[in-house]
Amino acid sequence: MRCPTLAFLSLPIVTVTGLRSSWVAYRPEFRQSIPGDVGWLHLPTFDWPTRPSWLYRLNQGVHVGLGLILAPWVPAKLWSVIPKFLQMPPVTSNARAPERISLLALVGGILFEMVTGVLDIQYDYVVGFSFYTAHYRGAWAFVAGFVVHVAVKWPAMWRSVVAFDVLGAERPCDGRPNPSRSTPRDWWPSIRIRSP
Repeated sequence: MRCPTLAFLSLPIVTVTGLRSSWVAYRPEFRQSIPGDVGWLHLPTFDWPTRPSWLYRLNQGVHVGLGLILAPWVPAKLWSVIPKFLQMPPVTSNARAPERISLLALVGGILFEMVTGVLDIQYDYVVGFSFYTAHYRGAWAFVAGFVVHVAVKWPAMWRSVVAFDVLGAERPCDGRPNPSRSTPRDWWPSIRIRSP
């Protein structure tokens, strides 16, 4: 699985399971919600099913497990894009300004979520703020950056999808498959059976 596919499939799952678990674990209708006052960032109220009893554990396990799987991917991805991230001047046109701002929220949000999440797993609260409030708000900063970044990059992503077919074979301008690419038939040794 390629890295963009890994991120595209797992980041929304981690985000949804995290937001859902914080909402379910700290029931806001009983005034025990942590974080308590997040304004319009509250999720809509829904009833969490009481059966099966292991459903919350599964939700939290998927959230923490996928988050830990993504922990090495995040620095690797940032390492591959750091030259573009640190280019000067940061904004070369008005059209690039939303992209750069979205990158700030996206990169800052994901790094903050990873660091605070790993620290929470270790019960290491070295920061001077509430983990739950900060992790919740950091998740929303990441979601906002992710949505804006995808919206800004959508035309380039669509051009890339159109230029390549599902299996990754390049298509020339006329839309037909490129015959110059090798297929398994080209490199598979031919086997001839002799009859006696």
